[in-house]
Amino acid sequence: MNINRVLSILLILLVVVNIYLGVSIYSLYRSRNYIDDDLLTAAVEKFTANGITLHEGAIPTRKQEGYIYVGELDDYNYAGVVKELSGPDSVDNFTLMPDGYKYTLKNGDVFEFKNNYEFSYNLEKYKSILADDTSLNIEDLQVATGTEAAAVSEKITAFFKKPAFVGTYPVDIVIDKVLYGGKMQESGADVYYAYFYQAIDGVRLKGFDITAIVSAYNGEYYLIAAHGRYSFFRITERFDSQIYDQVNILFIDKYAGTYDGETGEKIISDVSPVYTAYPGNETEGQRREVYFVPAWKITYGSGNYNVYNAYNGALYTII
Repeated sequence: MNINRVLSILLILLVVVNIYLGVSIYSLYRSRNYIDDDLLTAAVEKFTANGITLHEGAIPTRKQEGYIYVGELDDYNYAGVVKELSGPDSVDNFTLMPDGYKYTLKNGDVFEFKNNYEFSYNLEKYKSILADDTSLNIEDLQVATGTEAAAVSEKITAFFKKPAFVGTYPVDIVIDKVLYGGKMQESGADVYYAYFYQAIDGVRLKGFDITAIVSAYNGEYYLIAAHGRYSFFRITERFDSQIYDQVNILFIDKYAGTYDGETGEKIISDVSPVYTAYPGNETEGQRREVYFVPAWKITYGSGNYNVYNAYNGALYTII
């Protein structure tokens, strides 16, 4: 047989084999990471038949990873966290509160840590402008420019994301928006309000949201206040688990008997992956632990929502 003909046949066979392997690998990837289209269509039809309305695109097609993460904090009362954030010799006074811990620094700045992961920081020098910003109407504020927003984001990341808080698996800071709040009357410094949250593998940690106030003067940016909920735990390990996907979690929600509004109707506008926090045991040396467990957040037409633990299907109510 002509050698060229043999080579041509072998080349064709090689191409066919490569195509087959490529299709097989892609099919395996799709089955592991995405909901089957036929299954999704059948589920939507079943929900509709049972009086449940789903907005178009409400159910994501991509599955959530089944990793459960373990976070650790070396000191029970957050003293080490304060030292990382403000310096080793900065604390002047420590106060044990009914629901947490308060540290006052030598310069008057105040850190508070509460037992439900709530955190606040106030810079004494600018406390006069930290007037109750909870009444602030963010709709009246302008979105900061790209350069300003980037500088604010950099300051926030530098303040919070110290190397001591970074473990084997990172917890990311995601800036949601940065708004310009105007100028301080006394100094003329610009004020910015930044809203951010924490995430693991791009998935939001439910309830771990922070509002930060940053001032800018002569080209320098200063974090002057922050409040919300923040995890300083470094993630040291993770383990894989079998979890409910977004379709099965909707059936759990269906049989739970939840509904949207007083009419008894149920309208589902969105199903999103989130991570939820479960306090762990206090280990040797009074070390704190937390478990970040995958979950699904089901948002209804009214804006109300429920969060279900994707590992055991239980309704999540801690945070």
